[in-house]
Amino acid sequence: MKAAIELGYRKITVMTNAVALSDPAKVSALAKSHPRAAELASFCVSLHSHRAPVAEKLTRSKNTFKRTLAGLANLRKAGFQTDLYHVINALNFRELPEFAAFAAGPGKARKVIFSFIYPARHILRKMYLYPKHSDVRPYLGRALRVLAKARVPVSLSNCSVLPFCLMKGVEKLYLSAYEDSLNAVTSDTSKTEKVPFFFRSFDSVNRVKYPQCSACALGRFCGG
Repeated sequence: MKAAIELGYRKITVMTNAVALSDPAKVSALAKSHPRAAELASFCVSLHSHRAPVAEKLTRSKNTFKRTLAGLANLRKAGFQTDLYHVINALNFRELPEFAAFAAGPGKARKVIFSFIYPARHILRKMYLYPKHSDVRPYLGRALRVLAKARVPVSLSNCSVLPFCLMKGVEKLYLSAYEDSLNAVTSDTSKTEKVPFFFRSFDSVNRVKYPQCSACALGRFCGG
């Protein structure tokens, strides 16, 4: 963190489950690493349920839920901004409104980032984890209303995975996420490129458009 700040990075986001950060000494070391650490760095904490049994089943990590919450509390106490990253799947989608209320509660998250589960590789025996988008939609809509009432911003991390026509009622979230992604860049050791190249690459392998999709006015936003 100190090195990144000294190199001139104006924004640093750390993706973590915050389990190790349940140790206050580690958070204190991060906060003291640079005078501007709490100003320039924020933490995006993965939390896939507000209930320990579900969260620990999904991560397959026993006795970590309370440590994640302790890590969140330590980060906030040290002055760091914290976002919550929540992967929607078949084990948690019916509790999205309750998770939203949890996220908007005491010490509420700066932002909630929702992501739909999608296969990094195809393992058919795990397909029970994938809910139908149409089943998720009403619960996601209710969750968004809870967060909007609490004035907690929301974003969607992988909008290219979702068929736009199945997102009736939450189209604004989809479009907002898509527009944000157009301004993002990704880098490796050889090049820096706008993120939409990834959408095109992902869609060509994983998505299909039916003939009727050609008549849709929102076709350019949707991978199929």
